[in-house]
Amino acid sequence: MRPCVTEFLLLLSEIILSSTVALTSSAALTAPRDTKINNNKIKERRMNIMAKIIVTGATGNLGGGIVRHLLEKGVVSDDIAVLVRGKESGENLKNLGVTIKIGDYDDPDSLKNAFEGIDKLMFVSSPDFDNTLRIRQHASVVEAARNAKVSQIVYTGIAYAEEMNVVGLENVHLATE
Repeated sequence: MRPCVTEFLLLLSEIILSSTVALTSSAALTAPRDTKINNNKIKERRMNIMAKIIVTGATGNLGGGIVRHLLEKGVVSDDIAVLVRGKESGENLKNLGVTIKIGDYDDPDSLKNAFEGIDKLMFVSSPDFDNTLRIRQHASVVEAARNAKVSQIVYTGIAYAEEMNVVGLENVHLATE
């Protein structure tokens, strides 16, 4: 994997894990000064109290890379769900031990069901080239997440979209954000 892709996966994983890190690292702050802190114990606690995360686009390179990276970081597979369009497309992810949820950006009801019980959404943008369709799909994802009371959405938009006029996707990403 190219270094910039690996760095991007690391950044996304750290963002999705960030609130959990803050929760558990407080143990080190509240311990008496003469107490030795077992960093492995803190890391173990951190990974076992993780909120339920769902990753969209998990059958693609970016989404699949995020899932593998979360697992490598020590996130328990029971805490990771993936959104796939059909059972067949999620078969290769089953052996990772993650929860497979069926949903499609074009089917808001399927998203509503898929996001039930989810705390954090790692939202990979739609691969569709029709900007009007992409905006509708993204709106469906965000609305379903909001209605399911997902507490955090990490979206793979585009950096500095408000300053771009070359790519043609900047308005889609701005609309989603």
